Amino acid sequence: EPQQVLDTAQKLYEEKLTTYPRSDAEYLPVSQHKDAAKILGNLAALEGSELAVWAQEADAAQKSRAWNDEKISAHHAIIPTTVPVNLMRLNETERNIYGLIARAYIAQFYPVQEFLSTKIEVSVGEEIFTASGKVILQDGWKALYQKQSEGKAEDDADESQNLPSVHEGDPVTYQDGKTQE
Repeated sequence: EPQQVLDTAQKLYEEKLTTYPRSDAEYLPVSQHKDAAKILGNLAALEGSELAVWAQEADAAQKSRAWNDEKISAHHAIIPTTVPVNLMRLNETERNIYGLIARAYIAQFYPVQEFLSTKIEVSVGEEIFTASGKVILQDGWKALYQKQSEGKAEDDADESQNLPSVHEGDPVTYQDGKTQE
């Protein structure tokens, strides 16, 4: 429930584990980038945590577009502080909220997602039909947000769609169709 999230965020802030209890800001001051290695190091040391695995793969030198002084007003985005967290001292809700904050922070230090986009246009009579496809080459930061199911990321099915190999000018055959309102 929303109040529980607010109360939990407040407690994490009071324990000096996160920068703010509430903020809708999405950007970070460039001056705080110097803390990245320490924060990621603290997260990487969380044995048995998925956060540790992600933090170990992060590149503290990388700067995403979130690091932008011009987009910051009163507050910046909520991030973990340089204070090491003991996850065992947190209750489940606190671990979950802290985990969401830490995951978003870690994602800033992953590469962008790389993919190939394909668009096919087919002319039949006076109509033009289009199909779009996308093949993911590298998950990048999106790897942190994919639900794993039997070793295959569930999001891949929605994200990736292969189209047949075609070339400009290839003939097509109209098989069937009908007009609907």
